[in-house]
Amino acid sequence: MANHFPNGVTLKKMEGTLINVESQHFRLTRLISEKFITGFQARTAVFEGQRLRDGVATVLKLQFQCVHLPILCPLLKLSLKDGSILD
Repeated sequence: MANHFPNGVTLKKMEGTLINVESQHFRLTRLISEKFITGFQARTAVFEGQRLRDGVATVLKLQFQCVHLPILCPLLKLSLKDGSILD
């Protein structure tokens, strides 16, 4: 399977964003580490964060997986007047 993720550090741009984990809101403050898992087409990242409810410092480990829809879901290509909804 081809690698659909770019090389290098790509998740640093997530610093400062808000995420929701099991009904709790967090701000990702600093990327600690990031690695690519070839077999799963995924990146694992560890961030320092802050729980917004009470300001407690946290460490969050997140996994981002690449899903290439035209290959995995060819039935999603619905014919429209001007082409596929995925084009």
